[in-house]
Amino acid sequence: MFVFLTSLRYSFAVQLLAVHLKKNVSLLFIWFIIFGVATSNLGVSYGAPYTILDPEYMGRVNFWSFWWIGLTFGFFITAWHLSCYMLNSFRFPFLATSRRPFLHFCINNSVIPLSFVITYIIAVTNFQIHNEFTPVWLIPLYILGFLSGLVFICLLFGIYFHYTNHDIKNGSHFLSAFGYKQPIIDSVKQNNDSLRKVPDWEQPYRNPKIERVDNYINARFKIRPTRSTEHYAEASLNAIFQQHHANALLVQVAAMMIMMFLGFAADIPFFQIPAAASILLLLVIIVSLMGAFTYWLTAWRTVGIIVVFMIMNNSARIGFLNYNTPAFGLNYDTIPAIYSDTLIKHPISQAQLEADRAYMLPVLENWKRKAQIAQGLLPAEKPVMVLLNFSGGGLRSMLWSNVVVQEIDSLLDGRLLDHTFMMAGASGGVLGAAYLRQRYYNETYGKPIEQRQQPNEADKIRFLDNASKDYLNAIFFTGATNDLFIPLRTFSTSGYTYRRTRAYAFERQYHINTDSIIANKTIADYAEPERNADMPLLLVTPTIVSNSKKIIISPHPVSYLCRPSNSLNFEHSSVETDGIELSYFAAQDGL
Repeated sequence: MFVFLTSLRYSFAVQLLAVHLKKNVSLLFIWFIIFGVATSNLGVSYGAPYTILDPEYMGRVNFWSFWWIGLTFGFFITAWHLSCYMLNSFRFPFLATSRRPFLHFCINNSVIPLSFVITYIIAVTNFQIHNEFTPVWLIPLYILGFLSGLVFICLLFGIYFHYTNHDIKNGSHFLSAFGYKQPIIDSVKQNNDSLRKVPDWEQPYRNPKIERVDNYINARFKIRPTRSTEHYAEASLNAIFQQHHANALLVQVAAMMIMMFLGFAADIPFFQIPAAASILLLLVIIVSLMGAFTYWLTAWRTVGIIVVFMIMNNSARIGFLNYNTPAFGLNYDTIPAIYSDTLIKHPISQAQLEADRAYMLPVLENWKRKAQIAQGLLPAEKPVMVLLNFSGGGLRSMLWSNVVVQEIDSLLDGRLLDHTFMMAGASGGVLGAAYLRQRYYNETYGKPIEQRQQPNEADKIRFLDNASKDYLNAIFFTGATNDLFIPLRTFSTSGYTYRRTRAYAFERQYHINTDSIIANKTIADYAEPERNADMPLLLVTPTIVSNSKKIIISPHPVSYLCRPSNSLNFEHSSVETDGIELSYFAAQDGL
């Protein structure tokens, strides 16, 4: 038993785990995050486990969606092995004496990746059965997709390294090409070894940088004892490892170049891989940079990371490197609007308040007249007014708002929005409101009530499907392959040119998901139909993060909504201005 435990302790796989715990905690932390998400212990409130346990690709959860997860996970595993090899191979010089050193390193360094694969398969099976109610026969197909993608990318990298990496036996021509003139085998050490064989277990004590390893798993998955490297010249061993490191760095640089190239294809649905796959690509970059920084800067890595961060932070404010997310349609080439708490808190004049109220009265009268007709009332009778407020909450709120309003509308024989004067909200809720309102307008504009056709059940289901379609794939893929670098692609709207960032990807996906019924429309385009009561007013009220005030976005002047009513004109903090209109940015073509 003692012999077995000693053999296990000094096996290559166990020693690699020990080195990771002692030297590579930052790399292990990334695995902690991945395991946490896959086991639904991290990011549950944000729906993170859904992205990896139920990935969606081109609107479907199927073999190919899991294939992409496997492919990118294999990419991540390769980046993990490369970084670990660059950082730790010098601790295990016996590798250079074996055939295909990097392959042997990967096999013995696969305890953590293999544990994750097993954990992931179990997690996917449980999630699909208990959360998605997936037929049992489909789950093996999903797992096959994941494994086939993983094997495909690993084989691809394996073939590359097989033909490019050298070892001590086939690397003599490589050493000569780089000017190495010393013999590979040190004859002095070899003669000394003939007099006294140095036990392998003494090596850690003779060189504190070298870890003791008694056995390893070879390419045929058999346990083999390690060979002594005492008779090899140290410089030749280091040269072999340097060639491997240069090769690994070349692969990492090529991978990042490929990701930058994919950023130009971000609008093509085929390349909009599952969100979790995009996150894994992002982790590939992080792991590669962490490995490269630590390898090249060694003890100066912390200082180097701080310096690079400071350079990136300051360069992002310079010229074309500065690509803050703009509001599409605003003019950023003119003088920016002055924004300060002092100006915002300045009381809105009573004259402006009265003018804006006077502007809105005819709008109310138009709605009243049409509502009376819709409700079958006499001119002297007051119609029922409905105000709809939509809460935020992303895609779930968008879907929920459509479900609720559609159900209430069906109970009222399709008359709900005839009674509605105003819709307001934020985030996903207001996106759902905009979709609802445009559908209502398209179905009712210019048609008498008796000629309207209510949507059938198939149309209702299609509307709800549109409201629940995926956005994350386009956003995350654009973020990982485009925004992380320098966005070079542009687009034009309202006479201005902007960069295609993840904000553009989100808006484009919104139009695709909603059959483009709001595409190519600006806020100003809705001024007339709202004024004529052909559709309910829609207020978009995002919050200004810096001071928690509101921006009230509307094609109409609504200054009276920017502060509480104060007919007595007394001064108190409770009646100060707590919002601004979109017209605040009139000089920047806000309206």
